[in-house]
Amino acid sequence: MAEYFIPYLKWVDMKNLQCFFILFLSLSTLQQRFCLQAYGPENQLKKLEKETTTIKQEIPNVIITFLGAPGSGKGTLAQLCAQRLDFKVFSTGDILRNQIAQKTELGLQVAGIMRRGELVSDKQVTQMVLEKYDENGDHPVIFDGYPRTKVQAKSLLEHLKQLGRLEKFYVVALEIDDTLVVQRLSNRLVCSNKNCQAVYSLLFRPPVEPNICDECGGVLSRRPDDEPESVQERLRVYARHEKILMDFYRESGCQIKTLDVGEKTIPQAFWEFCSLMGIEEE
Repeated sequence: MAEYFIPYLKWVDMKNLQCFFILFLSLSTLQQRFCLQAYGPENQLKKLEKETTTIKQEIPNVIITFLGAPGSGKGTLAQLCAQRLDFKVFSTGDILRNQIAQKTELGLQVAGIMRRGELVSDKQVTQMVLEKYDENGDHPVIFDGYPRTKVQAKSLLEHLKQLGRLEKFYVVALEIDDTLVVQRLSNRLVCSNKNCQAVYSLLFRPPVEPNICDECGGVLSRRPDDEPESVQERLRVYARHEKILMDFYRESGCQIKTLDVGEKTIPQAFWEFCSLMGIEEE
């Protein structure tokens, strides 16, 4: 039980920690669960959602790509921006799956490539992502998982230049220490139900019942590539690709902003992102 309780300590006044423990242990199991749900991180996110409805200015029509290591929180931050700031989020993985599900010409090609265990080409990924982007119109956008290579980044910048939107493009680099990434990913659980695949964190969003999905009751497990040894190898690979991309963005004169997400909670990272982009809350 201890590992499920640890995430909630950050919301407790440490001066009253001893009293908190005494009171908590005197409660029934049902009362304990109510306390965790009421004062834990997930409730803090609900509070954040209410607070962010007071964003008082129109969000600029910026185009953002998040650049950050696996486990840095790119997807979580992107989804918060979509929910609270009306950003459109284009996830490479979601676009690929939708193309395959809709059995488009390109989707059928990609499905065949993936069945053979091969990598989808930069050209095909870019075609799918930019087609989706062009349907969006002039709306604030976040690219999640794109561009991943210099070839993809070059194609994106050329496309934005043709549309006259290159000056609206920003690279937001999420900085986090490797040790924290290993800690985050090794504490991540994913629902085994293919129709659900909800993601949980023992550090920030633990399930109500250990190893059971809150959404569908499926079994939760750790992905093989989230094992500490696999995460460290992924970080080494990412570091090489990140340097190539950052060098290209700098050489291209892109606007680059840095967001330190290391020891921050999800709400803290969100508000710092807002401040970084000049989005003010009331």
